[in-house]
Amino acid sequence: MCREIAAVGDSQNEVGRYHHLSSSLSFAIATIESFLNGRMRSHLESRSDGALVQRKLRKGRFIEKLRGWPREILGTDLSLADSKIKEITSFYEIRCDLTHPKTSGHDVYETLETLNAENVKLAVAEYCVRFHEAEGSFYPYWLLGWNYFNPREDSQELYLINNQQFLHSMTYLGFRVFGFEPLGTTWLRNNMSTFAGYLGLYKELCQLSRCEPRDDQFPYKPILCRAWWATEHQRQCGNVTQEAIERAIRIHRGKF
Repeated sequence: MCREIAAVGDSQNEVGRYHHLSSSLSFAIATIESFLNGRMRSHLESRSDGALVQRKLRKGRFIEKLRGWPREILGTDLSLADSKIKEITSFYEIRCDLTHPKTSGHDVYETLETLNAENVKLAVAEYCVRFHEAEGSFYPYWLLGWNYFNPREDSQELYLINNQQFLHSMTYLGFRVFGFEPLGTTWLRNNMSTFAGYLGLYKELCQLSRCEPRDDQFPYKPILCRAWWATEHQRQCGNVTQEAIERAIRIHRGKF
């Protein structure tokens, strides 16, 4: 989803823009539904047999899952404005109109053109973060749109890792973050357990024009990357000077 949304801004023509907007909506709905399916599966597996779990996941309609499953899983509703649910519902309806067109006109693309791709990304992130907020858990770093890749001599493989490593990466990026206990957990609680914390961290990361710098001592250390989908970017990602690192530390010292 993040890759397609980034491509919307890079599109040089209307056809490309429509293509990437359409794809971003498909991935947006898939992100929320797969998230909820995974949580419902974990919730039911100890209570029901596999066939019942699969039936629950397959038969549920997206809107029913969106509105009702958080309470069924957590025992409480999400702290999410009804307007946000309606916004996500509108994304779903546009996606359905694109996938199963009911008219031969251009009206669905006129609606698509009104979408702000950044709003799509933030709405999806907010839904998932609000779930973690209600659950009392930390949201994963990748909801910020950043990912790790493993630098190798002949490839750059994406790599899922834990939030603990993310704390160390934030330090590499110049933020004053303490990656070790107990301060690490305190930082996570302040910044990665609520949507307010998410927005603050997201805005700070959006200001960065660089990724996590490489460490010459550990050339194959996973790199936290802001543009992990771009091949050319990956080849140069993390190649910054010590002067740039020190400047970043001065800029971000005291934040978080």
